[in-house]
Amino acid sequence: MTSKKHSVTDTDEKLAKKEICNFCNNCVKDNDKGLMCEACKNWFHCKCVGMNVKLYELLQSDDAKTVHFFCQQCDSTVLEFCSITARCDKIESNISEIKNDLTSLKQETAGIKNDKMKLNDQLNCHQTEISQLKTAVAEIDDSFRKLVETKLTSEVERKVSKEVVSLSEIIKQQLQEELVENVNVTVKSQVVSHMNDVSSELSTVHKSIDETREKAEELRDKEKRSTNIIIYRVNESEATRKEDRHDEDIHFCSQLLNILGIDSSENAIKRSFRLGERKPNYCRPILLELDSRTTKNYVMESLSKLADAEEKFKKVIVTYDMTKKEREKCKELVAKAKQDEENDESGDFIYRVRGRPEDLRIVRFKKRHQ
Repeated sequence: MTSKKHSVTDTDEKLAKKEICNFCNNCVKDNDKGLMCEACKNWFHCKCVGMNVKLYELLQSDDAKTVHFFCQQCDSTVLEFCSITARCDKIESNISEIKNDLTSLKQETAGIKNDKMKLNDQLNCHQTEISQLKTAVAEIDDSFRKLVETKLTSEVERKVSKEVVSLSEIIKQQLQEELVENVNVTVKSQVVSHMNDVSSELSTVHKSIDETREKAEELRDKEKRSTNIIIYRVNESEATRKEDRHDEDIHFCSQLLNILGIDSSENAIKRSFRLGERKPNYCRPILLELDSRTTKNYVMESLSKLADAEEKFKKVIVTYDMTKKEREKCKELVAKAKQDEENDESGDFIYRVRGRPEDLRIVRFKKRHQ
């Protein structure tokens, strides 16, 4: 809240010397209407800062406890500080979201590993079941042999001799073949069924792993491009040496940053290079890597300043350095925006794609009629 001078006495004369109006350099006395800037702590007469009496009395009331007074010199600095603080809070929020996404990916990967271990356990279980079935077949064969031998009495064996032995062997062989065939069919059917289930589950696991890998690669690619911008329509130097052409590009980019309010002498530019092969009558775009996300975001938010710049700066186009997926999405939205503009029967609007790479959207603008 605004502060005013309460008392100036003869005994307080030395202290009062410090309370001088920063505008007219006269003392702010007890009967003067004075204000103190909450930023620089300097005093001002109300009339020196152009404040009327009603506003001054309102600032002195209890209803204005949340109102602050800043002198003209401090006011712009305070506003700029508030703007920087808001951008820092947003950057911290984005970093927190990225960390949460990475944590989720780690959890999904751990779940995939657990699923794989479960599948291995199921395969081991199926192998155990097959082994048990083979043992059961052997036990059945042994029991059958003992049963046939028990039924054949010694008296029958003496009367029919070879015929009985031959018949017994035939029956035994037929029963064994039929039993083994039935068991094999059952075992084979169960094994095929289990293998199909396992194959389906493995396909699902592989698909999930591929999706996770794609997300991780996309995040790494976005992080790699997080401080980059791409500048179009910058004339290429005619210099013979590659180093000279590069120096001219750096000089142009430094001038561009200075126009946007960034001191390029503070190592704001980490590196720059032209994209693609050099061709006659073609200006390749410049990829510019900046020192931080904050600098990049400030550049993208300040592009409106180019409207009042020289023609060579006014004509340039500055965009984000997008990943392959983001470029495909942007291309789809551009095509849709073009279609929406063609379908607009009024003809009073144009449709453009705007926003950050992660939040691209189609925006409708009213045409400016000349």
